[in-house]
Amino acid sequence: MLIFTNELRQGRRALIAWSISVAAYAAFFISFFGKMDMADMIKSIPEGMRTAFDMDVLDLGTVLGFWAMEGHIMTLLGGGIFATLIAASMLAKEESDRTISFLYSKPLTRAQIVTGKLMAIFANVAIFNFIVHAGLQLGIVYLAKAEYGAGTLWWLALASLLAHTSLASLGLAASSAMSKTKNALPLALALPMASFAIEIIAKASERSEWMRYLSPFYYANATDIVHNGSMARENILILIAVSAVGVALTYLMFSRKDLAA
Repeated sequence: MLIFTNELRQGRRALIAWSISVAAYAAFFISFFGKMDMADMIKSIPEGMRTAFDMDVLDLGTVLGFWAMEGHIMTLLGGGIFATLIAASMLAKEESDRTISFLYSKPLTRAQIVTGKLMAIFANVAIFNFIVHAGLQLGIVYLAKAEYGAGTLWWLALASLLAHTSLASLGLAASSAMSKTKNALPLALALPMASFAIEIIAKASERSEWMRYLSPFYYANATDIVHNGSMARENILILIAVSAVGVALTYLMFSRKDLAA
């Protein structure tokens, strides 16, 4: 618990800043619902862009259809960057900042160190998603003043949480393989950026459609959730499996790592 509470305390400012910023974006974006002529706007957008953001298949006359058009993928990206940033620095910073000797002075195994940091990462991701989707819900009720399906919104929140958890797990695995934060961060940041780029490119081009399966964002796709009213079970299992692989790799690599005090 020492590591868990210490990491939460050290990361609280970043958590607050990222959560409030992305929640404000969510509320700001949804506030435009019903305030523009969507038909004319869509006609003015190139076909490739319309396809990339599912504008041709979503019902933009509903508030969650409007949100699924662009808001969801952008909050996935913002949360993905936050999740991988904190995850990538969790282990690498101990060596980079030369604080690994402090951890060695405690009666802790390497597995306990990883477990404490994992708990802190997942707690940060969960709190972040709670605040962001609370901001979205408040925006829908008080700014957009629209009716919405609470169940569907819950599924969108779960999809975001699972996508961010999978990215955080992979980011932590990258961190465990490196000894310096400056080396771990670029690799970790590439994960959400690549996921976003793959999702957009794959939607815009049929020849690249196969690439979507490489992106965690595909399995948290808002269009499918809004259409079906829930998240596909196989997508839930895939994101959980990705998280499990990232966690397993972290334990394995950190247990075998030659750590210098």
